[in-house]
Amino acid sequence: MVARKKTRTSIVGKTAKNKPHENYVKHVPHPPPNLPLEGEVALAPSTSRGGLGRGWGGECGKFHNSGWRFATRVSAGFTLIEVLVVMVLMLLTLSLVPPLFSSGASGVELKAAARQLAAGLRKARSQAVTSRREAALELNVEQKYFNLGGDKKTYRLPAKVDLSLFTAESERTGEKIGSVRFFPDGSSTGGRVTLTGGKQEYRVDIDWLTGQVSISGS
Repeated sequence: MVARKKTRTSIVGKTAKNKPHENYVKHVPHPPPNLPLEGEVALAPSTSRGGLGRGWGGECGKFHNSGWRFATRVSAGFTLIEVLVVMVLMLLTLSLVPPLFSSGASGVELKAAARQLAAGLRKARSQAVTSRREAALELNVEQKYFNLGGDKKTYRLPAKVDLSLFTAESERTGEKIGSVRFFPDGSSTGGRVTLTGGKQEYRVDIDWLTGQVSISGS
């Protein structure tokens, strides 16, 4: 008696009458190479024994006797409405916060300008005392600069600083130009230079009797 060798077929999904199913599907041992993207419809076989054959399983779908079942993935991310809501909240928050930078000079710039001007006035007084001659500091409040008599160098002040000069009438050389004069004994014509930036203000005072220069303000 010759033993008959059993053969296996790669076709699954036969009916009880051993006739091929209309839509038979081959056994898929591994997942297809091109997985679906988010939001796309995907097909996937089942790993359970309830189906006709074992294959790779997944969240996309299951394989049943009746064929493939479609499933969709829930796409991750933000919707357009959510993005618009976040943008509106950010704009409201920024509108409630005061601006960090004002159009005027900052406190640091203002204080530095006051110190620079005071140093120039002290230098003019020192020149008058050491040279035994009069020395003056000339200030242009519109162009924002000053210079010392006999010195060709121009000292620039920050453009955002507002200047005003109070001095003797004899020392006014123009509508926006004036001077503070120092004498060999250290005295001066006296006066005040006011530097303003935003809500801050510094004052540089020159004592007419002693010629001493001082800074005040905040």
